[in-house]
Amino acid sequence: MLEVGGDQPSLRAALLARGSEVAPPHVLVPVEVAGPGTGPGGTRTPAPYEVVPPGPGEQPDPADNPVDPNPDDVTPTPPPASEWETVTLPEGETLIHVARRHLGDGRRFHEILKWNGWTDSDARRLKKNQPVKIKRSEMK
Repeated sequence: MLEVGGDQPSLRAALLARGSEVAPPHVLVPVEVAGPGTGPGGTRTPAPYEVVPPGPGEQPDPADNPVDPNPDDVTPTPPPASEWETVTLPEGETLIHVARRHLGDGRRFHEILKWNGWTDSDARRLKKNQPVKIKRSEMK
């Protein structure tokens, strides 16, 4: 399992709350290795860091990964609203239809192209039920 987010325990805490088995955190330490061609005190680094797991009997500090022992007792907070609304492209419709319905003007389909990173050529090849991002602040 890869822990993402540096010192942020959110991924680890979420996995533990779900009952998933999570390995203890590892520590990265700089590696200094004396080798051929190095003089006294000389070092070379074959890799900038080495992953060092906790030693036998060592337990990670619980303060590093706070987990509520009773996650059912906590009211979940909804995630913050995204800047984007994702809609699907119905069969037989074009981005002009989507722009008319969600932006109030079919001529604004170029904005939808830009938000989704599409060209005019891409717009001609969109499939039914294609996900389309629309900026929430621009919706009517």
